[in-house]
Amino acid sequence: MKPEFVSLEGYLSGRLVASALENTGPNPTRADMLRVINDVGSFDISGTIMTFGSKMRDAPSKVFLTVIQRDGTFKAVEKL
Repeated sequence: MKPEFVSLEGYLSGRLVASALENTGPNPTRADMLRVINDVGSFDISGTIMTFGSKMRDAPSKVFLTVIQRDGTFKAVEKL
């Protein structure tokens, strides 16, 4: 599969979970994960600081519009 923005989103989500798990300790629960994400808030994901939970003050700086095509692939919207 060719990497694209959807696989990047999945990668970043996985890195967030891994980083949060590192902060929960042994035998993590869903509540532990939510506490860590809300209390810690900022996570270094491959050199990019991502902020979640109650410490998040700004919306994402960029939004990429896309269209799902008939064959299931994604195409960037270049002009509205």
